[in-house]
Amino acid sequence: MLRFRNPSSDLTTQITVFRALYEAFKQREHFDLDDMKSAVENNPLMSSYGYTGIKAVTLSSQKPSSLDSIRQNMKMLAEIYRMYGWITPALEDKSYPVRFTFVGKHAGDTSPEGAKMLIAQALLGFVNPAEATQGVKYDERVRFFVTALRTIKDLGGEINKKELCMGPMSVNDNSEAGYQEMLAKLRSMRPDSSRLNASFTEFCKALGMKENSVTNTTRFPIGAMKSLGWISTKHKSDIYAGSRQSSYAITSTGENVLAQVSNLVDIRLDHFNRYEDQAEKQDALCRLGVHSLLKRAGFLVENWESQVLEDEAQLASILRGREVLFSPYQTLRGDKVDAALLTKEPTSQGFVKDATVTEVAQSSAYLLERPRDNIITVPLSRLLIHNDQGSPYVKSQDSMPLKAEMAQYYRNNVSLDDAIDAFFDSRLRDKQREFYPLISELFGIAGIQCEISRQGDNSVRWDALITAGNRSVPVEIKSPTEEVFLSLKAVRQALENKVVLTSRYENKIQFEDTSLVVGYHLPNERSAVKRLIENFKHTYGVRIGVFGLKDLLRLAYQAMIDNAKIDLDILMSFEGIADESFSA
Repeated sequence: MLRFRNPSSDLTTQITVFRALYEAFKQREHFDLDDMKSAVENNPLMSSYGYTGIKAVTLSSQKPSSLDSIRQNMKMLAEIYRMYGWITPALEDKSYPVRFTFVGKHAGDTSPEGAKMLIAQALLGFVNPAEATQGVKYDERVRFFVTALRTIKDLGGEINKKELCMGPMSVNDNSEAGYQEMLAKLRSMRPDSSRLNASFTEFCKALGMKENSVTNTTRFPIGAMKSLGWISTKHKSDIYAGSRQSSYAITSTGENVLAQVSNLVDIRLDHFNRYEDQAEKQDALCRLGVHSLLKRAGFLVENWESQVLEDEAQLASILRGREVLFSPYQTLRGDKVDAALLTKEPTSQGFVKDATVTEVAQSSAYLLERPRDNIITVPLSRLLIHNDQGSPYVKSQDSMPLKAEMAQYYRNNVSLDDAIDAFFDSRLRDKQREFYPLISELFGIAGIQCEISRQGDNSVRWDALITAGNRSVPVEIKSPTEEVFLSLKAVRQALENKVVLTSRYENKIQFEDTSLVVGYHLPNERSAVKRLIENFKHTYGVRIGVFGLKDLLRLAYQAMIDNAKIDLDILMSFEGIADESFSA
């Protein structure tokens, strides 16, 4: 059975600690556990004996290393970061010291939300066996998190901890027969809780572990999947008659993730090793694996494209036109992946011959500095006014079904934030035909007349148009099936929209008014978008504003709840990236 350590199931804590480590050691070639412990000395990140910071470190250091709670916690966190592929041993034959990987540098240099997206990809990329886990006590051959989601769905949507241990954590999913046998075993125990408990007792005896110790190994995977919204707790489960045990249900987000992964080519260590005598294919797999991982996490990878085309041609018989599910730093030794990234001539900024990994990272246009406080953001609260001010409230004729749907989400959730998150998750697979009208109607609910362009009308460059008298604002829309995170390309298209609109309808616009971009997620690399917006304003005098779906949902909900609307004048001068917060 797979054993997962649990230093913290909270992804926010994991990310916070990692960012502290990255700030402390990003200029160093490697670091060890004592270094990691010292990095949290002045931060309230770790506690020991009821204290945090220096006091905690002092008390912890007075104990032997095996009882040093902070050191042991950092060791478990290091194992999590190694599992994510963010750090790797600096020496081939020793676990420590460690260094940051190419992907780890992205996790340290992006926003917390970007790091969370990288964790999502790391969970999908986690597979056993891997070169770094040859000495572990378990021998399952499984891509665990994908198999866990598949198992929950195939079991009717729910699973409990004991089933998770005996099922996905103990199966060889490379055999369909083995997987189906595991499913049949779990189904055979339902709905008899006594049969489940007896089977679990025998299972733990065979492992030589106490039952509580076995179920404790589920804390990390359950916590991680819950944090990402893939599963949710069902407190009153009825899968076992008379049992009070909670179960975990797959969410629509989890089902969407499973559907997306099912379309990828699953490459594992044994597949990779089949090409030991074809180094060019192994190198191509490493490059495509890193590229695909970063792309799905929302990072800009445009500079890789020429090399990607070469590598896809090299692996055409394997890929057959599909993307690859392969996380090299989680599967292979770090130096092997580095070598693949560093062997190509500089046909793109992503790969530089004879450079260090740090130099490659610094030369990559898609690797950008973490957003700072000076990024242009506009609090959503500034956009709203009440209807007793300004012009009459504008209602969209087609908005009533949407308002009813939004109201239902609001009633079914504990808070407005939960309602927004649930509605947001439900739209992950929207195509243009669903997403574009949604954006138009959300603007309408919030008091702004916005009409989408007719599909197939090539004479109209923009996707939608906001109009008010002699003022018009083009809207560039990106559905989640086009791009989950808004990209620099979308911002450039917003500039083109403004130029075309100005050339055709100069008498119907005011040039100083904004040009908008609306998509599913706000851009991952906000610093790059901020710089591009600033450059366009400085060079062309064009304002560009960026909204994510959650921003518009919040504005529309606020309009419904507080009888408010978007202030047209402020919207027309909107510039930068929207901020979901309604704080002053």
